Amino acid sequence: ISADNITMNMQRGTGKITLTTGAVEYQPRWWRCGNIVQMEVGTKCTEKVASGANIAVGKITKVPKPITKSGVRAVSYYGNNANISYMSPDGTFYARNAGADALGNGNDCIGGFTYITDGTML
Repeated sequence: ISADNITMNMQRGTGKITLTTGAVEYQPRWWRCGNIVQMEVGTKCTEKVASGANIAVGKITKVPKPITKSGVRAVSYYGNNANISYMSPDGTFYARNAGADALGNGNDCIGGFTYITDGTML
């Protein structure tokens, strides 16, 4: 898009999430404009998950790398139950049941991350 000497270069892609626990609902989808990234990843429970326990654990690759040393976080909800998703600068990922109630098998956790990238890929 170019108008009045303003140019925007948008990129998009699909990353890869590999899990050791939990299940993939859908692979990471990302969009990048300049150094700002919006990424969405969906995981789901493969059994009943208690409050404070991990829904899914693994690694994300083929997405723009965040510049922060402390990683990026996202909050989502399944019903009234809050979930926290986290991705470290090296792609280590977890989704955790942060709600008061247990989640059932098949309940999902959708993390919508917004972060700054240095332009390199994981």
